[in-house]
Amino acid sequence: MKARHFWLSLAVILAADLALSMLYAHLTPLGQNGFANTPDEGAHLQYVHYLVTHHSLPVLGRSKHAGYEAHQPPFYYLLCILPYLVRPSWCRLISILAGMGTLLFIAVTGRKALPFDAKIGLWAAALTAVIPMHIAINSAVNNDSLNELIFTTVFFLAAVGIVQGFDRRTAFALGVLIGLGEWVKATGLLLYPIGAIAFYLSWHRQPQKRLPVKTWVGIAAISVLIALPWWIHCQLVYGAPIPAQRFAQQFAGTAKAEAMVARPIAVDHDSGNLIPAANGEPLGWSGYIGWVTDWTFRSFFAAYGVPGVNGHKGPADVGLPTFLPAPLYGLMLGLIVISAIGLVIAHFRRDRLMSRAEISVIQMLAWGLALVVISFIVFVAVYFQAQGRYLYPAMLPISLLTVLGWRQVAGDRYRELLCGGVVGILALVSLVFILNYAAPAAALLKGH
Repeated sequence: MKARHFWLSLAVILAADLALSMLYAHLTPLGQNGFANTPDEGAHLQYVHYLVTHHSLPVLGRSKHAGYEAHQPPFYYLLCILPYLVRPSWCRLISILAGMGTLLFIAVTGRKALPFDAKIGLWAAALTAVIPMHIAINSAVNNDSLNELIFTTVFFLAAVGIVQGFDRRTAFALGVLIGLGEWVKATGLLLYPIGAIAFYLSWHRQPQKRLPVKTWVGIAAISVLIALPWWIHCQLVYGAPIPAQRFAQQFAGTAKAEAMVARPIAVDHDSGNLIPAANGEPLGWSGYIGWVTDWTFRSFFAAYGVPGVNGHKGPADVGLPTFLPAPLYGLMLGLIVISAIGLVIAHFRRDRLMSRAEISVIQMLAWGLALVVISFIVFVAVYFQAQGRYLYPAMLPISLLTVLGWRQVAGDRYRELLCGGVVGILALVSLVFILNYAAPAAALLKGH
Protein backbone atom coordinates (compact mmCIF):
# COMPACT_ATOMS: atom_id res chain seq x y z
CA MET A 1 0.00 0.00 0.00
CA LYS A 2 1.46 3.35 -1.03
CA ALA A 3 2.31 5.77 1.75
CA ARG A 4 0.06 8.45 0.26
CA HIS A 5 -2.96 6.14 0.29
CA PHE A 6 -2.19 5.03 3.84
CA TRP A 7 -2.01 8.57 5.24
CA LEU A 8 -5.06 9.71 3.29
CA SER A 9 -7.08 6.77 4.61
CA LEU A 10 -5.85 7.46 8.14
CA ALA A 11 -6.83 11.13 7.81
CA VAL A 12 -10.38 10.06 6.89
CA ILE A 13 -10.52 7.77 9.95
CA LEU A 14 -9.27 10.52 12.25
CA ALA A 15 -11.73 13.02 10.79
CA ALA A 16 -14.63 10.61 11.33
CA ASP A 17 -13.55 9.99 14.92
CA LEU A 18 -13.23 13.71 15.57
CA ALA A 19 -16.70 14.38 14.14
CA LEU A 20 -18.35 11.63 16.20
CA SER A 21 -16.49 12.67 19.35
CA MET A 22 -17.36 16.35 18.99
CA LEU A 23 -21.00 15.46 18.36
CA TYR A 24 -21.07 13.28 21.45
CA ALA A 25 -19.36 15.92 23.60
CA HIS A 26 -21.80 18.58 22.37
CA LEU A 27 -24.90 16.55 23.18
CA THR A 28 -24.00 15.11 26.59
CA PRO A 29 -24.00 17.01 29.90
CA LEU A 30 -20.70 17.98 31.52
CA GLY A 31 -19.69 16.67 34.89
CA GLN A 32 -22.68 14.44 35.61
CA ASN A 33 -21.78 11.31 37.54
CA GLY A 34 -23.78 8.11 37.47
CA PHE A 35 -23.60 7.80 33.71
CA ALA A 36 -21.87 4.69 32.42
CA ASN A 37 -20.81 6.62 29.33
CA THR A 38 -19.20 9.58 31.18
CA PRO A 39 -17.94 7.84 34.34
CA ASP A 40 -16.88 10.04 37.24
CA GLU A 41 -16.49 13.10 35.02
CA GLY A 42 -17.60 15.46 37.78
CA ALA A 43 -14.91 14.18 40.13
CA HIS A 44 -12.24 14.50 37.42
CA LEU A 45 -13.30 18.10 36.86
CA GLN A 46 -13.07 18.73 40.60
CA TYR A 47 -9.44 17.60 40.45
CA VAL A 48 -8.69 20.11 37.68
CA HIS A 49 -10.53 22.87 39.55
CA TYR A 50 -8.45 22.14 42.66
CA LEU A 51 -5.21 22.47 40.68
CA VAL A 52 -6.38 25.78 39.25
CA THR A 53 -7.49 27.27 42.56
CA HIS A 54 -4.92 25.82 44.99
CA HIS A 55 -1.82 25.44 42.79
CA SER A 56 -0.95 22.17 44.51
CA LEU A 57 -1.76 18.48 44.25
CA PRO A 58 -4.87 17.30 46.10
CA VAL A 59 -4.71 14.59 48.75
CA LEU A 60 -7.58 12.15 49.03
CA GLY A 61 -9.30 12.53 52.41
CA ARG A 62 -7.54 15.80 53.26
CA SER A 63 -8.19 18.24 50.43
CA LYS A 64 -11.69 19.68 50.60
CA HIS A 65 -13.71 19.80 47.39
CA ALA A 66 -10.99 17.93 45.47
CA GLY A 67 -13.30 15.03 44.64
CA TYR A 68 -12.95 11.30 45.11
CA GLU A 69 -10.44 11.04 42.25
CA ALA A 70 -7.91 13.10 44.23
CA HIS A 71 -5.59 10.10 44.63
CA GLN A 72 -4.98 9.92 40.88
CA PRO A 73 -1.60 10.85 39.35
CA PRO A 74 -1.69 14.41 38.03
CA PHE A 75 -0.40 14.33 34.44
CA TYR A 76 -3.78 14.26 32.68
CA TYR A 77 -5.20 16.95 34.94
CA LEU A 78 -2.20 19.24 34.41
CA LEU A 79 -2.85 19.04 30.67
CA CYS A 80 -6.44 20.11 31.34
CA ILE A 81 -5.55 23.34 33.17
CA LEU A 82 -5.35 25.64 30.14
CA PRO A 83 -8.55 24.32 28.51
CA TYR A 84 -10.30 24.59 31.89
CA LEU A 85 -9.34 28.26 32.19
CA VAL A 86 -11.00 28.93 28.83
CA ARG A 87 -14.09 26.83 29.57
CA PRO A 88 -14.40 23.66 31.69
CA SER A 89 -16.02 21.75 28.83
CA TRP A 90 -12.87 22.28 26.77
CA CYS A 91 -11.13 19.73 28.99
CA ARG A 92 -12.91 17.16 26.87
CA LEU A 93 -10.66 18.19 23.98
CA ILE A 94 -7.68 16.64 25.79
CA SER A 95 -9.51 13.30 25.87
CA ILE A 96 -10.60 13.60 22.24
CA LEU A 97 -7.05 14.36 21.08
CA ALA A 98 -5.69 11.47 23.15
CA GLY A 99 -8.25 9.17 21.53
CA MET A 100 -7.16 10.32 18.07
CA GLY A 101 -3.55 9.68 19.05
CA THR A 102 -4.52 6.12 19.97
CA LEU A 103 -6.00 5.59 16.50
CA LEU A 104 -2.85 6.99 14.90
CA PHE A 105 -0.53 4.60 16.72
CA ILE A 106 -2.79 1.60 16.10
CA ALA A 107 -2.65 2.27 12.35
CA VAL A 108 1.10 2.93 12.30
CA THR A 109 1.82 -0.18 14.38
CA GLY A 110 0.04 -2.31 11.81
CA ARG A 111 1.97 -0.67 8.97
CA LYS A 112 5.44 -0.88 10.52
CA ALA A 113 5.27 -4.06 12.62
CA LEU A 114 2.87 -6.28 10.64
CA PRO A 115 3.73 -5.51 7.00
CA PHE A 116 2.50 -8.93 5.83
CA ASP A 117 -0.96 -7.28 5.65
CA ALA A 118 -0.66 -3.67 4.57
CA LYS A 119 -4.20 -2.68 5.61
CA ILE A 120 -4.52 -4.40 8.97
CA GLY A 121 -3.53 -1.30 10.94
CA LEU A 122 -5.96 0.95 9.10
CA TRP A 123 -8.89 -1.42 9.62
CA ALA A 124 -7.96 -1.83 13.29
CA ALA A 125 -7.92 1.96 13.72
CA ALA A 126 -11.22 2.28 11.85
CA LEU A 127 -12.80 -0.40 14.05
CA THR A 128 -11.65 1.37 17.20
CA ALA A 129 -12.91 4.72 15.91
CA VAL A 130 -16.53 3.53 15.59
CA ILE A 131 -16.98 1.57 18.82
CA PRO A 132 -19.74 3.64 20.49
CA MET A 133 -18.45 3.30 24.05
CA HIS A 134 -14.90 4.12 22.99
CA ILE A 135 -16.19 7.35 21.49
CA ALA A 136 -18.06 8.10 24.72
CA ILE A 137 -15.14 7.46 27.08
CA ASN A 138 -12.73 9.43 24.92
CA SER A 139 -15.15 12.36 24.71
CA ALA A 140 -15.44 12.79 28.49
CA VAL A 141 -13.08 14.29 31.07
CA ASN A 142 -11.16 11.36 32.55
CA ASN A 143 -7.61 10.03 32.60
CA ASP A 144 -8.60 6.80 30.83
CA SER A 145 -8.05 8.40 27.43
CA LEU A 146 -4.47 9.46 28.14
CA ASN A 147 -3.77 6.16 29.86
CA GLU A 148 -4.90 4.32 26.73
CA LEU A 149 -2.68 6.52 24.57
CA ILE A 150 0.37 5.80 26.75
CA PHE A 151 -0.28 2.05 26.57
CA THR A 152 -0.83 2.23 22.80
CA THR A 153 2.41 4.15 22.27
CA VAL A 154 4.34 1.65 24.39
CA PHE A 155 2.88 -1.22 22.35
CA PHE A 156 3.93 0.65 19.18
CA LEU A 157 7.52 1.19 20.33
CA ALA A 158 7.76 -2.38 21.57
CA ALA A 159 6.49 -3.75 18.25
CA VAL A 160 8.85 -1.59 16.19
CA GLY A 161 11.76 -2.56 18.43
CA ILE A 162 10.99 -6.24 17.96
CA VAL A 163 10.77 -5.97 14.17
CA GLN A 164 13.59 -3.52 13.47
CA GLY A 165 15.76 -4.07 16.50
CA PHE A 166 15.95 -1.58 19.33
CA ASP A 167 18.24 1.37 18.78
CA ARG A 168 19.06 3.71 21.65
CA ARG A 169 16.45 6.26 20.63
CA THR A 170 13.58 3.74 20.52
CA ALA A 171 14.67 2.10 23.76
CA PHE A 172 14.99 5.50 25.46
CA ALA A 173 11.50 6.55 24.30
CA LEU A 174 10.11 3.24 25.57
CA GLY A 175 11.68 3.76 29.00
CA VAL A 176 10.43 7.35 29.25
CA LEU A 177 6.86 6.38 28.38
CA ILE A 178 6.83 3.45 30.80
CA GLY A 179 7.92 5.78 33.60
CA LEU A 180 5.45 8.45 32.49
CA GLY A 181 2.62 5.92 32.66
CA GLU A 182 2.85 6.04 36.45
CA TRP A 183 1.99 9.75 36.28
CA VAL A 184 -1.26 8.99 34.44
CA LYS A 185 -2.90 6.04 36.21
CA ALA A 186 -1.97 3.22 38.57
CA THR A 187 -2.43 0.66 35.80
CA GLY A 188 0.77 2.08 34.34
CA LEU A 189 2.56 -0.54 36.45
CA LEU A 190 1.56 -3.06 33.77
CA LEU A 191 3.81 -1.25 31.32
CA TYR A 192 6.91 -2.59 33.09
CA PRO A 193 6.23 -6.28 32.29
CA ILE A 194 5.13 -5.30 28.77
CA GLY A 195 8.47 -3.58 28.27
CA ALA A 196 10.26 -6.61 29.71
CA ILE A 197 8.45 -8.92 27.29
CA ALA A 198 9.46 -6.70 24.36
CA PHE A 199 13.08 -6.73 25.54
CA TYR A 200 13.07 -10.52 25.86
CA LEU A 201 11.57 -11.12 22.42
CA SER A 202 13.87 -8.66 20.66
CA TRP A 203 16.94 -9.93 22.53
CA HIS A 204 16.39 -13.51 21.40
CA ARG A 205 15.28 -12.68 17.87
CA GLN A 206 18.03 -10.34 16.70
CA PRO A 207 21.35 -11.08 18.43
CA GLN A 208 23.22 -8.96 15.89
CA LYS A 209 21.17 -5.86 16.82
CA ARG A 210 21.27 -6.22 20.58
CA LEU A 211 21.89 -3.16 22.66
CA PRO A 212 24.44 -3.70 25.46
CA VAL A 213 23.02 -4.92 28.76
CA LYS A 214 24.23 -1.76 30.47
CA THR A 215 22.13 0.29 28.03
CA TRP A 216 19.00 -1.65 28.97
CA VAL A 217 19.84 -1.27 32.65
CA GLY A 218 20.10 2.46 32.07
CA ILE A 219 16.74 2.51 30.27
CA ALA A 220 15.12 0.64 33.16
CA ALA A 221 16.69 3.11 35.59
CA ILE A 222 15.33 6.04 33.59
CA SER A 223 11.79 4.64 33.70
CA VAL A 224 12.04 4.13 37.46
CA LEU A 225 13.54 7.60 38.02
CA ILE A 226 10.68 9.22 36.09
CA ALA A 227 8.09 7.39 38.20
CA LEU A 228 10.02 7.81 41.46
CA PRO A 229 8.83 11.33 42.41
CA TRP A 230 5.21 10.16 42.25
CA TRP A 231 5.98 7.08 44.33
CA ILE A 232 7.77 9.26 46.90
CA HIS A 233 4.78 11.62 46.97
CA CYS A 234 2.44 8.70 47.65
CA GLN A 235 4.77 7.38 50.35
CA LEU A 236 4.83 10.75 52.09
CA VAL A 237 1.10 11.51 51.95
CA TYR A 238 -0.43 8.01 51.95
CA GLY A 239 2.23 5.92 53.66
CA ALA A 240 2.90 3.66 50.65
CA PRO A 241 4.38 4.20 47.15
CA ILE A 242 1.32 2.45 45.71
CA PRO A 243 -1.51 3.72 47.94
CA ALA A 244 -3.55 0.52 48.00
CA GLN A 245 -5.16 1.42 51.32
CA ARG A 246 -6.33 4.79 50.02
CA PHE A 247 -7.54 3.11 46.87
CA ALA A 248 -9.57 0.73 49.03
CA GLN A 249 -11.01 3.71 50.91
CA GLN A 250 -12.02 5.33 47.64
CA PHE A 251 -13.90 2.17 46.69
CA ALA A 252 -15.45 1.76 50.14
CA GLY A 253 -18.85 2.61 48.72
CA THR A 254 -18.43 0.27 45.76
CA ALA A 255 -20.21 -3.07 45.91
CA LYS A 256 -17.88 -5.90 46.88
CA ALA A 257 -17.82 -9.10 44.90
CA GLU A 258 -18.60 -11.13 48.03
CA ALA A 259 -21.77 -9.11 48.64
CA MET A 260 -22.93 -9.50 45.06
CA VAL A 261 -22.38 -13.25 45.13
CA ALA A 262 -24.82 -13.53 48.04
CA ARG A 263 -27.63 -11.59 46.35
CA PRO A 264 -30.71 -13.54 45.17
CA ILE A 265 -30.53 -12.25 41.60
CA ALA A 266 -29.68 -13.49 38.14
CA VAL A 267 -28.84 -11.92 34.78
CA ASP A 268 -31.02 -12.17 31.71
CA HIS A 269 -28.34 -12.87 29.13
CA ASP A 270 -30.67 -11.83 26.33
CA SER A 271 -31.23 -8.27 27.56
CA GLY A 272 -28.51 -7.90 30.19
CA ASN A 273 -31.11 -6.89 32.78
CA LEU A 274 -31.12 -8.14 36.36
CA ILE A 275 -33.96 -10.48 37.29
CA PRO A 276 -34.99 -12.22 40.56
CA ALA A 277 -33.27 -15.55 41.09
CA ALA A 278 -35.34 -18.68 40.81
CA ASN A 279 -36.42 -19.88 44.27
CA GLY A 280 -34.51 -17.00 45.84
CA GLU A 281 -31.17 -18.73 45.41
CA PRO A 282 -28.02 -16.58 45.84
CA LEU A 283 -26.14 -15.62 42.71
CA GLY A 284 -23.03 -17.67 43.56
CA TRP A 285 -19.56 -17.26 42.10
CA SER A 286 -20.44 -18.88 38.78
CA GLY A 287 -23.37 -16.50 38.38
CA TYR A 288 -21.16 -13.58 39.40
CA ILE A 289 -18.58 -14.49 36.76
CA GLY A 290 -21.33 -14.71 34.16
CA TRP A 291 -22.75 -11.34 35.24
CA VAL A 292 -19.39 -9.58 35.11
CA THR A 293 -18.57 -11.14 31.75
CA ASP A 294 -21.97 -10.16 30.32
CA TRP A 295 -21.89 -6.52 31.44
CA THR A 296 -18.19 -6.06 30.66
CA PHE A 297 -18.77 -7.35 27.14
CA ARG A 298 -21.80 -5.12 26.57
CA SER A 299 -20.25 -2.00 28.08
CA PHE A 300 -17.09 -2.50 26.02
CA PHE A 301 -19.24 -1.75 22.95
CA ALA A 302 -22.08 0.44 24.21
CA ALA A 303 -23.85 1.35 27.45
CA TYR A 304 -25.41 4.56 28.66
CA GLY A 305 -27.23 6.07 31.62
CA VAL A 306 -30.87 7.07 31.98
CA PRO A 307 -31.64 9.45 34.87
CA GLY A 308 -34.88 9.53 36.79
CA VAL A 309 -37.63 12.07 36.18
CA ASN A 310 -40.21 13.76 38.42
CA GLY A 311 -38.35 12.81 41.59
CA HIS A 312 -38.12 9.14 40.71
CA LYS A 313 -34.74 7.47 40.47
CA GLY A 314 -33.66 6.10 37.13
CA PRO A 315 -31.08 3.40 36.35
CA ALA A 316 -28.22 5.91 36.20
CA ASP A 317 -29.09 7.28 39.63
CA VAL A 318 -28.44 3.89 41.22
CA GLY A 319 -25.45 2.98 39.07
CA LEU A 320 -27.18 0.63 36.63
CA PRO A 321 -26.19 0.83 32.96
CA THR A 322 -28.73 0.72 30.16
CA PHE A 323 -27.91 -1.29 27.06
CA LEU A 324 -28.73 -1.11 23.37
CA PRO A 325 -31.04 -3.72 21.77
CA ALA A 326 -29.80 -7.28 22.32
CA PRO A 327 -29.23 -8.15 18.61
CA LEU A 328 -26.30 -5.72 18.47
CA TYR A 329 -24.44 -7.61 21.18
CA GLY A 330 -25.32 -10.91 19.54
CA LEU A 331 -23.80 -9.62 16.30
CA MET A 332 -20.61 -8.52 18.07
CA LEU A 333 -20.34 -11.85 19.86
CA GLY A 334 -20.65 -13.64 16.55
CA LEU A 335 -17.94 -11.44 15.03
CA ILE A 336 -15.62 -12.17 17.95
CA VAL A 337 -16.17 -15.90 17.49
CA ILE A 338 -15.34 -15.51 13.79
CA SER A 339 -12.19 -13.61 14.71
CA ALA A 340 -11.16 -16.32 17.18
CA ILE A 341 -11.54 -18.93 14.45
CA GLY A 342 -9.42 -16.76 12.18
CA LEU A 343 -6.70 -16.45 14.81
CA VAL A 344 -6.57 -20.25 15.09
CA ILE A 345 -6.20 -20.41 11.31
CA ALA A 346 -3.45 -17.76 11.46
CA HIS A 347 -1.64 -19.77 14.11
CA PHE A 348 -1.37 -22.81 11.87
CA ARG A 349 -0.43 -20.65 8.87
CA ARG A 350 2.01 -18.48 10.79
CA ASP A 351 5.22 -19.73 9.15
CA ARG A 352 3.81 -19.10 5.66
CA LEU A 353 1.94 -15.94 6.61
CA MET A 354 4.39 -14.00 8.75
CA SER A 355 8.08 -13.51 9.33
CA ARG A 356 9.64 -14.55 12.62
CA ALA A 357 9.69 -10.91 13.67
CA GLU A 358 5.97 -10.49 12.99
CA ILE A 359 5.20 -13.67 14.94
CA SER A 360 7.13 -12.18 17.87
CA VAL A 361 5.04 -9.00 17.62
CA ILE A 362 1.83 -11.05 17.76
CA GLN A 363 3.19 -12.88 20.82
CA MET A 364 3.99 -9.57 22.52
CA LEU A 365 0.50 -8.23 21.79
CA ALA A 366 -1.10 -11.41 23.14
CA TRP A 367 0.94 -11.21 26.34
CA GLY A 368 0.09 -7.52 26.76
CA LEU A 369 -3.62 -8.25 26.34
CA ALA A 370 -3.35 -11.12 28.83
CA LEU A 371 -1.75 -8.83 31.43
CA VAL A 372 -4.55 -6.27 31.14
CA VAL A 373 -7.23 -8.98 31.32
CA ILE A 374 -5.61 -10.65 34.35
CA SER A 375 -5.37 -7.33 36.21
CA PHE A 376 -9.07 -6.74 35.48
CA ILE A 377 -9.98 -10.21 36.76
CA VAL A 378 -8.06 -9.56 39.99
CA PHE A 379 -9.88 -6.23 40.35
CA VAL A 380 -13.41 -7.59 39.84
CA ALA A 381 -12.68 -10.51 42.16
CA VAL A 382 -12.75 -7.89 44.93
CA TYR A 383 -14.98 -5.10 43.59
CA PHE A 384 -17.99 -5.28 41.32
CA GLN A 385 -16.89 -3.09 38.41
CA ALA A 386 -18.18 -4.74 35.23
CA GLN A 387 -17.02 -1.98 32.88
CA GLY A 388 -15.47 -2.70 29.52
CA ARG A 389 -13.45 0.53 29.61
CA TYR A 390 -10.98 -1.16 31.97
CA LEU A 391 -9.84 -3.22 28.97
CA TYR A 392 -9.21 -0.17 26.77
CA PRO A 393 -5.49 0.05 27.67
CA ALA A 394 -5.19 -3.09 25.53
CA MET A 395 -7.16 -1.59 22.62
CA LEU A 396 -4.20 -1.88 20.24
CA PRO A 397 -3.76 -5.64 20.65
CA ILE A 398 -7.56 -6.14 20.82
CA SER A 399 -8.21 -4.31 17.55
CA LEU A 400 -5.21 -5.67 15.63
CA LEU A 401 -5.82 -9.27 16.69
CA THR A 402 -9.55 -9.00 15.99
CA VAL A 403 -8.99 -7.67 12.48
CA LEU A 404 -6.27 -10.25 11.86
CA GLY A 405 -8.76 -13.02 12.67
CA TRP A 406 -11.45 -11.59 10.41
CA ARG A 407 -9.09 -11.23 7.48
CA GLN A 408 -7.89 -14.82 7.79
CA VAL A 409 -11.43 -16.18 7.78
CA ALA A 410 -12.56 -14.01 4.87
CA GLY A 411 -9.55 -14.75 2.68
CA ASP A 412 -8.09 -12.46 0.04
CA ARG A 413 -11.35 -12.14 -1.86
CA TYR A 414 -13.70 -11.00 0.91
CA ARG A 415 -11.48 -9.52 3.62
CA GLU A 416 -12.03 -5.88 2.60
CA LEU A 417 -15.77 -6.49 2.29
CA LEU A 418 -15.97 -8.04 5.77
CA CYS A 419 -13.91 -5.34 7.46
CA GLY A 420 -15.70 -2.56 5.62
CA GLY A 421 -19.09 -4.04 6.44
CA VAL A 422 -18.34 -4.29 10.17
CA VAL A 423 -16.91 -0.77 10.36
CA GLY A 424 -19.85 0.62 8.38
CA ILE A 425 -22.41 -1.07 10.64
CA LEU A 426 -20.65 0.13 13.79
CA ALA A 427 -20.40 3.67 12.43
CA LEU A 428 -24.17 3.65 11.93
CA VAL A 429 -24.67 2.17 15.42
CA SER A 430 -22.47 4.92 16.86
CA LEU A 431 -24.65 7.61 15.29
CA VAL A 432 -27.79 5.91 16.57
CA PHE A 433 -26.21 5.53 20.01
CA ILE A 434 -25.32 9.22 20.20
CA LEU A 435 -28.53 10.66 18.72
CA ASN A 436 -31.19 8.18 19.87
CA TYR A 437 -29.88 7.00 23.24
CA ALA A 438 -27.17 9.15 24.85
CA ALA A 439 -28.59 12.51 23.75
CA PRO A 440 -32.20 11.83 24.88
CA ALA A 441 -30.87 10.64 28.24
CA ALA A 442 -28.91 13.89 28.52
CA ALA A 443 -32.06 15.85 27.68
CA LEU A 444 -33.85 14.21 30.61
CA LEU A 445 -31.10 15.37 32.93
CA LYS A 446 -31.12 18.93 31.58
CA GLY A 447 -34.87 19.05 32.11
CA HIS A 448 -34.50 18.76 35.89
